[in-house]
Amino acid sequence: MKQAVRWVPPEEHMLKVNLDGSFYDSSAAIGLVCRNHWGHVQWTFTDKVKSISAFMTEALALKRALMIAHDLRNKNVVFETDIQILLRQVENGQQDLCEWQSRSIIDDILFALKAESSFLVRFTPRQRNKAANLLAAFTNKEVCPVGWVGIPLPSLSLVLEEDRQSIRSHQEQVFEQPRYLDPG
Repeated sequence: MKQAVRWVPPEEHMLKVNLDGSFYDSSAAIGLVCRNHWGHVQWTFTDKVKSISAFMTEALALKRALMIAHDLRNKNVVFETDIQILLRQVENGQQDLCEWQSRSIIDDILFALKAESSFLVRFTPRQRNKAANLLAAFTNKEVCPVGWVGIPLPSLSLVLEEDRQSIRSHQEQVFEQPRYLDPG
Protein backbone atom coordinates (compact mmCIF):
# COMPACT_ATOMS: atom_id res chain seq x y z
CA MET A 1 0.00 0.00 0.00
CA LYS A 2 1.39 3.39 -1.00
CA GLN A 3 1.52 5.96 1.80
CA ALA A 4 0.67 9.59 1.20
CA VAL A 5 3.60 11.97 1.00
CA ARG A 6 3.11 14.30 3.96
CA TRP A 7 4.96 17.22 5.48
CA VAL A 8 7.96 16.08 7.52
CA PRO A 9 8.67 18.01 10.73
CA PRO A 10 12.11 19.41 11.50
CA GLU A 11 14.26 17.91 14.21
CA GLU A 12 13.52 18.92 17.78
CA HIS A 13 14.72 22.47 18.64
CA MET A 14 14.57 23.45 14.97
CA LEU A 15 12.10 25.37 12.85
CA LYS A 16 11.08 24.64 9.28
CA VAL A 17 9.94 27.27 6.80
CA ASN A 18 8.12 25.95 3.78
CA LEU A 19 8.03 28.50 1.00
CA ASP A 20 6.37 28.71 -2.35
CA GLY A 21 5.79 31.13 -5.16
CA SER A 22 2.74 31.39 -7.38
CA PHE A 23 3.34 32.83 -10.85
CA TYR A 24 0.50 32.97 -13.34
CA ASP A 25 -0.14 35.31 -16.24
CA SER A 26 2.47 37.84 -15.00
CA SER A 27 0.92 37.95 -11.53
CA ALA A 28 3.06 36.67 -8.66
CA ALA A 29 2.74 36.01 -4.95
CA ILE A 30 4.66 34.19 -2.21
CA GLY A 31 3.57 32.12 0.78
CA LEU A 32 5.68 31.22 3.82
CA VAL A 33 4.79 28.87 6.69
CA CYS A 34 7.12 28.40 9.68
CA ARG A 35 6.45 25.44 12.00
CA ASN A 36 8.19 23.68 14.87
CA HIS A 37 8.80 19.93 15.30
CA TRP A 38 5.23 19.41 16.61
CA GLY A 39 3.80 21.03 13.48
CA HIS A 40 2.65 24.12 15.37
CA VAL A 41 2.68 27.25 13.24
CA GLN A 42 5.16 29.86 14.49
CA TRP A 43 4.44 32.41 11.78
CA THR A 44 3.06 32.73 8.26
CA PHE A 45 3.53 35.44 5.69
CA THR A 46 2.19 36.28 2.23
CA ASP A 47 2.97 38.98 -0.29
CA LYS A 48 2.36 40.02 -3.87
CA VAL A 49 5.70 40.42 -5.68
CA LYS A 50 6.95 41.73 -9.00
CA SER A 51 8.39 38.86 -10.99
CA ILE A 52 9.02 37.71 -14.54
CA SER A 53 9.07 33.94 -13.94
CA ALA A 54 8.18 31.10 -11.60
CA PHE A 55 11.88 30.78 -10.72
CA MET A 56 12.19 34.44 -9.75
CA THR A 57 9.02 34.20 -7.66
CA GLU A 58 10.39 31.21 -5.72
CA ALA A 59 13.74 32.98 -5.26
CA LEU A 60 11.91 36.03 -3.89
CA ALA A 61 10.03 33.73 -1.49
CA LEU A 62 13.31 32.28 -0.20
CA LYS A 63 14.88 35.72 0.14
CA ARG A 64 11.88 37.01 2.12
CA ALA A 65 11.83 33.89 4.32
CA LEU A 66 15.51 34.37 5.17
CA MET A 67 14.93 38.05 5.98
CA ILE A 68 11.95 37.35 8.24
CA ALA A 69 13.68 34.51 10.10
CA HIS A 70 16.71 36.75 10.62
CA ASP A 71 14.59 39.71 11.78
CA LEU A 72 12.69 37.46 14.23
CA ARG A 73 16.02 36.10 15.47
CA ASN A 74 15.04 32.55 14.56
CA LYS A 75 17.95 30.11 14.79
CA ASN A 76 18.38 26.57 13.49
CA VAL A 77 15.97 26.99 10.60
CA VAL A 78 15.47 24.70 7.61
CA PHE A 79 14.01 26.40 4.53
CA GLU A 80 12.30 24.08 2.05
CA THR A 81 11.68 24.83 -1.61
CA ASP A 82 10.12 22.62 -4.26
CA ILE A 83 12.27 24.13 -7.04
CA GLN A 84 15.41 22.01 -7.46
CA ILE A 85 17.20 24.47 -9.72
CA LEU A 86 16.95 27.13 -7.00
CA LEU A 87 18.48 24.75 -4.47
CA ARG A 88 21.31 23.88 -6.88
CA GLN A 89 22.14 27.54 -7.38
CA VAL A 90 22.16 28.18 -3.64
CA GLU A 91 24.29 25.09 -2.95
CA ASN A 92 26.78 25.90 -5.72
CA GLY A 93 26.86 29.62 -5.03
CA GLN A 94 26.33 30.36 -8.71
CA GLN A 95 23.75 32.32 -10.66
CA ASP A 96 24.49 30.89 -14.10
CA LEU A 97 21.38 28.66 -14.23
CA CYS A 98 18.83 31.46 -13.96
CA GLU A 99 17.69 34.44 -15.98
CA TRP A 100 19.93 37.46 -15.50
CA GLN A 101 17.14 39.41 -13.76
CA SER A 102 17.22 36.93 -10.84
CA ARG A 103 20.97 37.03 -10.24
CA SER A 104 20.91 39.83 -7.67
CA ILE A 105 18.22 37.93 -5.74
CA ILE A 106 20.47 34.85 -5.66
CA ASP A 107 23.35 37.07 -4.47
CA ASP A 108 21.15 38.35 -1.61
CA ILE A 109 20.19 34.77 -0.66
CA LEU A 110 23.83 33.65 -0.64
CA PHE A 111 24.80 36.65 1.50
CA ALA A 112 22.01 35.91 4.01
CA LEU A 113 23.03 32.25 4.26
CA LYS A 114 26.68 33.17 4.86
CA ALA A 115 25.63 35.62 7.58
CA GLU A 116 23.58 33.01 9.45
CA SER A 117 25.30 29.63 9.67
CA SER A 118 22.32 27.93 11.39
CA PHE A 119 20.15 28.39 8.27
CA LEU A 120 19.87 25.49 5.81
CA VAL A 121 18.05 25.24 2.46
CA ARG A 122 16.66 21.90 1.27
CA PHE A 123 14.47 20.51 -1.48
CA THR A 124 11.04 19.07 -0.70
CA PRO A 125 8.52 17.51 -3.07
CA ARG A 126 5.50 19.67 -3.89
CA GLN A 127 3.22 17.26 -1.96
CA ARG A 128 5.08 18.15 1.26
CA ASN A 129 4.76 21.85 0.56
CA LYS A 130 0.96 22.12 0.43
CA ALA A 131 0.53 24.78 3.12
CA ALA A 132 2.95 27.26 1.52
CA ASN A 133 1.56 26.44 -1.93
CA LEU A 134 -1.98 27.24 -0.77
CA LEU A 135 -0.90 30.53 0.80
CA ALA A 136 0.92 31.63 -2.36
CA ALA A 137 -1.90 30.58 -4.69
CA PHE A 138 -4.63 32.18 -2.54
CA THR A 139 -2.62 35.39 -2.27
CA ASN A 140 -2.08 35.47 -6.02
CA LYS A 141 -5.85 35.04 -6.55
CA GLU A 142 -6.44 37.75 -3.90
CA VAL A 143 -8.39 35.33 -1.68
CA CYS A 144 -5.85 35.61 1.14
CA PRO A 145 -4.69 38.90 2.67
CA VAL A 146 -1.16 40.15 2.12
CA GLY A 147 1.17 40.20 5.12
CA TRP A 148 1.06 38.25 8.36
CA VAL A 149 -1.70 35.67 8.34
CA GLY A 150 -3.17 35.39 11.84
CA ILE A 151 -6.19 33.17 11.32
CA PRO A 152 -5.71 30.78 8.39
CA LEU A 153 -8.41 30.14 5.81
CA PRO A 154 -10.38 26.90 6.39
CA SER A 155 -8.63 25.03 3.56
CA LEU A 156 -5.21 25.98 4.97
CA SER A 157 -6.33 24.97 8.47
CA LEU A 158 -7.30 21.57 7.07
CA VAL A 159 -3.86 21.05 5.49
CA LEU A 160 -2.09 22.12 8.70
CA GLU A 161 -4.23 19.74 10.77
CA GLU A 162 -3.60 16.84 8.37
CA ASP A 163 0.13 17.49 8.69
CA ARG A 164 -0.11 17.49 12.51
CA GLN A 165 -2.13 14.25 12.42
CA SER A 166 0.55 12.56 10.32
CA ILE A 167 3.16 13.61 12.91
CA ARG A 168 1.04 12.17 15.75
CA SER A 169 0.43 8.87 13.96
CA HIS A 170 4.15 8.52 13.23
CA GLN A 171 5.02 9.22 16.88
CA GLU A 172 2.42 6.70 18.08
CA GLN A 173 3.93 4.02 15.83
CA VAL A 174 7.38 4.72 17.27
CA PHE A 175 6.12 4.48 20.86
CA GLU A 176 4.03 1.33 20.21
CA GLN A 177 6.96 -0.73 18.96
CA PRO A 178 7.81 -3.50 21.45
CA ARG A 179 10.85 -2.90 23.58
CA TYR A 180 12.91 -5.84 24.73
CA LEU A 181 14.90 -5.86 27.92
CA ASP A 182 18.40 -7.20 27.83
CA PRO A 183 18.41 -10.21 30.23
CA GLY A 184 22.13 -9.85 30.84
